[in-house]
Amino acid sequence: MANTALYTRWGQPFPGREQMGLGIFMEAIQFYQKLQSQKEIQSFSVFLMENGGLFEQQGTIVVEGSREQIQKLQQREDFQRILLKATHVVNDLVVTTAYTGEAVMQRIELLQSVRKELGIS
Repeated sequence: MANTALYTRWGQPFPGREQMGLGIFMEAIQFYQKLQSQKEIQSFSVFLMENGGLFEQQGTIVVEGSREQIQKLQQREDFQRILLKATHVVNDLVVTTAYTGEAVMQRIELLQSVRKELGIS
């Protein structure tokens, strides 16, 4: 069951590198499709923004899996290569891990316990 997500936000491409940025975004999608078919991740979703702060966020990819799967993914050289390519063609590339699934409630319980310990209500 997925308890960890890897959130990647792709910003506006650098001027003149629009096609290259789109190509690398597609490379990332194909990479995650392969990992999902090999059961190395549980799932992934792709979002292209329709409106809002499009300079900061053109698209997003969210990969879900176990903590171990996401940690292993982040250590892969092919994953790191895709991110390094992206940093050379898009602004505001952000990669963040997050809790999901059953880990959300566990994290909230820990947060509540810490607040109680500190006397914060």
